[in-house]
Amino acid sequence: MRTDIYEWDSAKGCLIMPGMAVRFTRGGMQLEVVFCFECDILVTYLNGREMGSEDFDRAHRALVAVTKELFPNDAEIQKLK
Repeated sequence: MRTDIYEWDSAKGCLIMPGMAVRFTRGGMQLEVVFCFECDILVTYLNGREMGSEDFDRAHRALVAVTKELFPNDAEIQKLK
């Protein structure tokens, strides 16, 4: 498992523009991960409460590739670089 794809010790001063969100549910719990491809930040929410955010600059290309595969008919997603 790669451990060097997130920038754990850096901070950006941007407001995220969500490009994609992934939701995981189990029982009454819900985890959402929101991705901003403009500034390469992801934000996590547990049951609607923000839990934290991290940079994913190093994983940008890989996440864009997966996102394009998941949403092949979304014109805006397909424009991502």
